[in-house]
Amino acid sequence: MKQGFHPVGRRTVARVVLAGLVGLALAGCGSDDANDDGSGQEAQGVVGLRAAYDRIGGGMNQEQVIAIVGQQPQARYRVTTNSTDYLVLDWSNYSNASSENLQVYLRPNGLTYSANYVLQGSRVVNDIKYF
Repeated sequence: MKQGFHPVGRRTVARVVLAGLVGLALAGCGSDDANDDGSGQEAQGVVGLRAAYDRIGGGMNQEQVIAIVGQQPQARYRVTTNSTDYLVLDWSNYSNASSENLQVYLRPNGLTYSANYVLQGSRVVNDIKYF
């Protein structure tokens, strides 16, 4: 037997490598479906932008709209139309080869003015409602 050689060392290395390969294989078995748990919520906590759009109504403030969507907007900015300054809350969701976008316009008094929902994928939907 060679000096410094130990047969258990080779078996231990083989076991560690095998365990690593099994771990990698199992890691690939997960699903990327946002509704795996059946809760209707996607990974980042968004209920679904269409469902949120349907629930948004007139007289809601910024906090109420954010609570309905379930997360802070990805963008907030101001636009001026016909001398009126609106705050726009903007959410986007890109999954399953489609793109969803929800924009909510708030009046200067902080209450909802309009909501715009856009879906681009196998079909295109562009819905807007005013309050």
